[in-house]
Amino acid sequence: MVNFNAEQFNKLFPFYLILNNRLRILAYGNSLKKLCAIEEGMPFSQLFNILRPEISRLAFDELKDLQQQLFVFETKHQINKVLFRGQVEYLEQRENILIVATPWFSSIEQLKEFGLSIADFAIHDVFIDMLHVLKTQQITVNEIKELLHTINSQKNELQTLLLFTKETNNAIILADAEGKIQWVNNGFTRITGYTLQEATGKKPGHLLQGKDTNPDTIAYLRQQIEAGKPYECEILNYTKDKRPYWIKISGQPLFDRNGKIVNFFAIEEDVTGRKLAEQALREAEQRWKFALEGSGDGMWDWNVKSNSVYFSEQWLSLLGLTANNAIHSLLDWEKLIHTDDIDKFKNKIKKYVSGNIIFFETEYRIQHENKKYKWFLDRGMVVERDATQNPIRVIGTCTDITRQKQTEEELSTYAKRFSTLIQNLQTGILVEDETRHIVLTNKEFCTMFGIPAEPEHLIGNDCSNAAEQSKEMFKNPEQFVAHINTLLANKAPAADVLELTDGRIFERDYIPIFIENNYKGHLWQYRDITIRAKNEDTLRRSEEKYRQIINSMNLGLVETDIDGNIRFVNQSFCNMSGFDTSELMGKKEMHLLLQTSKPTILQENLPHSVPANNHNNTFEIQAKTKSGQLKWWLLSSAPIYNDNGVHIGIIKIYLDISQQKDLEQQLRKATKDAEMLASARENFLASMSHEIRTPMNAILGMSRQLEKTTLNETQHTYLDAISTSADNLLFIINNILDLSKIEAGKLSLENIGFSMKTVVSQVQKVLQHKAEEKGLAMFAYVEADVAPVLIGDPYRINQVLLNLTGNAIKFTTKGRIDIAVSVASVFKGKQQIKISVSDTGIGIDEKFIETIFDKFSQEDETIARKFGGSGLGMSITRQMVDLMGGTIHIDSKKGKGTIISIILTLSEGTEKDIPQYENATPDANILKNKKILIVEDNPLNRLVATTMLANYGAELTETTNGKEAVDLIRQSNNRFDIVLLDVQMPVMDGFETTQYIRSELHSNIPIIALTANALKGEREKCLNAGMNDYLSKPFEETALVNLIAKWLKTDSTNQEQTQDNNKPEIKTALYDLSKLNTISRNDRTFVLKMLQMFVTDIPPTVAEIKAAYYNNNLDVVKKLSHRIKPTIDSMGINSLKTEVRRIEELSANQVNSPELESLIIQLEQVIGQTVAQIKAIELGE
Repeated sequence: MVNFNAEQFNKLFPFYLILNNRLRILAYGNSLKKLCAIEEGMPFSQLFNILRPEISRLAFDELKDLQQQLFVFETKHQINKVLFRGQVEYLEQRENILIVATPWFSSIEQLKEFGLSIADFAIHDVFIDMLHVLKTQQITVNEIKELLHTINSQKNELQTLLLFTKETNNAIILADAEGKIQWVNNGFTRITGYTLQEATGKKPGHLLQGKDTNPDTIAYLRQQIEAGKPYECEILNYTKDKRPYWIKISGQPLFDRNGKIVNFFAIEEDVTGRKLAEQALREAEQRWKFALEGSGDGMWDWNVKSNSVYFSEQWLSLLGLTANNAIHSLLDWEKLIHTDDIDKFKNKIKKYVSGNIIFFETEYRIQHENKKYKWFLDRGMVVERDATQNPIRVIGTCTDITRQKQTEEELSTYAKRFSTLIQNLQTGILVEDETRHIVLTNKEFCTMFGIPAEPEHLIGNDCSNAAEQSKEMFKNPEQFVAHINTLLANKAPAADVLELTDGRIFERDYIPIFIENNYKGHLWQYRDITIRAKNEDTLRRSEEKYRQIINSMNLGLVETDIDGNIRFVNQSFCNMSGFDTSELMGKKEMHLLLQTSKPTILQENLPHSVPANNHNNTFEIQAKTKSGQLKWWLLSSAPIYNDNGVHIGIIKIYLDISQQKDLEQQLRKATKDAEMLASARENFLASMSHEIRTPMNAILGMSRQLEKTTLNETQHTYLDAISTSADNLLFIINNILDLSKIEAGKLSLENIGFSMKTVVSQVQKVLQHKAEEKGLAMFAYVEADVAPVLIGDPYRINQVLLNLTGNAIKFTTKGRIDIAVSVASVFKGKQQIKISVSDTGIGIDEKFIETIFDKFSQEDETIARKFGGSGLGMSITRQMVDLMGGTIHIDSKKGKGTIISIILTLSEGTEKDIPQYENATPDANILKNKKILIVEDNPLNRLVATTMLANYGAELTETTNGKEAVDLIRQSNNRFDIVLLDVQMPVMDGFETTQYIRSELHSNIPIIALTANALKGEREKCLNAGMNDYLSKPFEETALVNLIAKWLKTDSTNQEQTQDNNKPEIKTALYDLSKLNTISRNDRTFVLKMLQMFVTDIPPTVAEIKAAYYNNNLDVVKKLSHRIKPTIDSMGINSLKTEVRRIEELSANQVNSPELESLIIQLEQVIGQTVAQIKAIELGE
């Protein structure tokens, strides 16, 4: 194609624009610059708006489609916008868009406003004619002359361009649309021999191509011409006299205004000389390749422009490659190069190609076909450059230097290892050659001798006079110099110790160096042993000192050698054993002490060799003294080492612990007796509970039934007396059981939301009638600032208030009883609650106040006989208040009444914290037609149960023992809906009965245990035996009926999980027993034991954490939070895993912060809720 320079193109199209595929401006006409602030790289959309044709969006593909259409656009952001008319052309080879346009003005004045003149327009632009029309009358003579001058100049330029096309050495061809030659220049005639007349009308291919012309090239030209596309290639043609020649041809089609091809234009350059030179070069390179590959080196040939690389067979074989899997590009080559070397390789090539270095040579690792790496040495040089001297072709060789690199690496590793060893030795090293010049030294040597220079700076220095120069550092300077001379003369290894004037002590080694019996120098090694020498001296003194201490403490000291022979004993050991020193020295210790009745203990524990852990070994032995007396000794032993760390014996210390052993024996006996006593007490309490609760069930049950009948006033009085007595007796029993739990540390607390007003109201409601019976006024009030909801144990607070208020009523004959609740203080979401119970009763003697909280404590026998009481109430009250973290105070004077105050610190809660309890009164027909089997050996208890249940329409069957129950169930073919089963019965008790029903009869009938044993653990025992639920005697009618109704409505498949009838249903578990089940292999007994330990132990620990925090004892908080952390993990309390660790972290850092307090409150709440869940779901409390 015709190549125009920018100046020529600008003359033809002074308002042109060229855009890239991102529609950014690559080039523009000089005249366009005068109309807008245009710069290269600016987006087209920033400067112009398209007016015609309308397009959906401004995009490269959209503009491409606007060819052959009128293209109208205007400038942006100007007061006087300029309108342009023109057309769009797509330059396919460059992927650019060319916009050729002319501005459209309505007057000459508008033209002048933008500083334009006619010279700014192309000569062929029709707009010039319009300007002439618009300004015919205004053109001056000078303007006409200027216009004529411009036109003549442009005509001269066109004539010059035409002359160039005629006289250029290159051939120029202009063909018609069918490809037939219309015109050729003189250059064409010179190259081909054909004149214009001879060529006209013929196609170039028919005229010039011959037998050796490449068919692929011919096909390429034909394809491009037929497609109307530009073409460029090199082709072999023939002259008129059939002489072959090479040309480089560039051509393109020419179109008319309608886009139709009207001509083809081509320029041909004769490149025959270059082609012949290239052929000669290839032949020379081939000879060079043969020579290189004969030497074993690989050869490569890189085409810089195409990035293709030819690799010789030898090069491929060095990497295990063949022609089938050969690589052919620089990119493939670089992919094989080690990642640590690739940047260096690329930089070396870049520098060489850019001319920064004159020769290409580099070493790198490259991957073999077997995935291992080899080292290559590459050398290369440019063999061909283009007209601007840029490299076109680079050839080079590669040499496999893997073995050489491995050798260098081994030598380097050895040298580094040796150098690192020397430099890091904690001893001073100085190596001199045979002429006493320094070969190597290290930093420690320089430090020891106060040399300020770095070790590497000393290499090569002469040391001949070094001894003389440094001798004043030593206590015996002349001896120091003389000994060095002696060592150098003898050339034999030697060692000595040097004392310096500054108090340091050096240990020195002299080692001569011989290579094949030839002396090559020597090595000096200096060790600073000052500290060791002082320590040894201190140790010697210490040993003597401690031997004296041991003697004064009556501790026996024995030292043996490695074979167990005694080499030292002190007098204390002689006194302990009865042997004289002369009888022990040199003897084997084992032979003397093996008189014990258990010799294996000594054989296993006496360390006659180094203990495995190098630590002391302590154990107890029983041995006989020389007199035959049996003694218990505590023996502690440790190894003895010499200065070189070699084990040389054992040191042992003996302590006579015979008296301690006697005390331990007595303590074990006392502990066993105490355990037997505790067990007996537990059995007694269980038996007492059962024996009392069994008749109590009948008394209370029948009393309740009797209350439903019609009674006269006297009968009501008698019945009230019976009920009151029974309630009092039950209250005493419960107090005794609570006391037992407290003493065993098994009484746990709830941590739930409750209303203090409700608790106080319940206490007043229960005891109001007793106060009224004695003519006493009773008042209860809770101050308004007490939080509506508090977090704590409402049951125990209720129990404490019942106890205190009951006592107040008991010991008051006239006057009033007051229960008052107020807020003592408020801090951080907590309230310190003060609860006071005051009376106008007989008061308490001041001396008795000191012992009032002791168990079974009474003020005097007269009062006890008059008012009654067990003496347990105040003791239990005090211990319950302590458990709740509170305090109790008594203010009383004899005859003046009493005020008992309790202080409790409770967190504030919300309504959501209050459990929702079921308290429904059963419907009269709730058990209608339900078949219930009652198994009870006590006829009164059977009567109570049948009387209660008959009121609700149940069909009842009674039996007196488990065997009869089993027979009835078998005979009835499981017709019963539920079984009420006493636990303690003759013939077959409740546990055996349940196991038989489950295992032998394979029945899932609901079984509810009715037991008079209210001790802790009874419920778990019943559930583990296979019973579904548990109710202790005496029981209330409502509780019994609701419990039966619950199980009659429950699917038998869900009977393993039970809930307390008085506790709310819990929707979401706060714990996860999967870890415990995995550990125990689903052993339910083990899991229940662990749960019981959690419920018993963790709440008190949390209370301790809380108390420690408020006492600012963060060390205790840290210790206790660390202790409960594994338990929280094992219990799967996920909501506390992070929190308990944060508590431990903050307390360890002694950070007493609001965050720590908040975390402890959260810990307390979640643990309380978790305990409540476990009791309800797992333990059935």
